[in-house]
Amino acid sequence: MHTTRLIPLAAFAVLVLTACDPAPAVTITVPADPSVTPSAAPVVSPVVTPSPTFVAHPAPVDLRITTSGLLPLTIGMDAATNPGAAMIQWDPTYCYSVEMDITTNTGRWSAAYPSGLFSLNGHYAPAITRIDIWDPVLQTPEGIHVGSTLVDLVAAYPGLVTGTPAFSTTPYWISDAAGIVVFEVGNGTVMGDPGPDQVWFIRVLSAGSDPDYAIASSGNIADACF
Repeated sequence: MHTTRLIPLAAFAVLVLTACDPAPAVTITVPADPSVTPSAAPVVSPVVTPSPTFVAHPAPVDLRITTSGLLPLTIGMDAATNPGAAMIQWDPTYCYSVEMDITTNTGRWSAAYPSGLFSLNGHYAPAITRIDIWDPVLQTPEGIHVGSTLVDLVAAYPGLVTGTPAFSTTPYWISDAAGIVVFEVGNGTVMGDPGPDQVWFIRVLSAGSDPDYAIASSGNIADACF
């Protein structure tokens, strides 16, 4: 005789629920590899604009005439940010004169030294394009200055270029990629002027300028007001 075993209802419900309940989630933790260094976040450096390099106001005897300028005053560079900025000053009324009817464009850069040392042309453009040397205390590294002889000039610069003779002077010059130095030498035709075969004027011009002209007996000077 077959006997049927009855499972109590509560026990059956437990079996059904157990069979339908999903397996619990398992979290697997992988230990860090000590040989691996984590990448650091990139560091962005701020952009730094270098400040202009200025030189303290030098004594006249320490200045040097070269194709780069009256160092440290550098040809071809802006006056305000020039390494030799301490050597010059801006005068907004330098040329102002009601009598001469000069009331506009009156500002000029001038030497921050006693007058008669040098003058410069930096008012037509931001950059200094010309420096005129007037005082013999200012010299080239080779010792050439206003008053040097043509013999000394030729000896100091074997590659000296001879320009076009003018009425009382002849320009000679040296040049390179930095600029030009013009030495204007007298020819002895004007009474009372410096002697013949002697340097009357020296000027530094920016690279690419025309050096072949004389300024003797003219108003063609660096800080001219006309």
